[in-house]
Amino acid sequence: MFDRGIKKWQGFILSEHNEQLEQQQIQEVWRPAMDAEEIEQVLIEALLHQDLIKVQKKSDTYDTDQAPEPMIQGRIAGIDAGILNLRTDFEVIQLSVEMIHHVENARGEQKWYT
Repeated sequence: MFDRGIKKWQGFILSEHNEQLEQQQIQEVWRPAMDAEEIEQVLIEALLHQDLIKVQKKSDTYDTDQAPEPMIQGRIAGIDAGILNLRTDFEVIQLSVEMIHHVENARGEQKWYT
């Protein structure tokens, strides 16, 4: 029996590479600002259901002409004294709740194969 080795996976690797390039090309835009109550509601729901969330941080100089930092995506590992511990694929990020500009539930956005 002949094994095609890497040849049989080239199409799969190429499609993942294209998807990654598309994600990088998406220009980040400022999402609508949320007040503390709205942020708290989304965080409570995400913590309760262990949902994936996306967080957009406030910048030191909020300028609508300047693109924001990429959104941080992860699951809530804990909240303590106004500090949100967000577990991403690679690390745990500590973020002050006061530094959150926008947060949204990313339930259903994750691909089945990731």
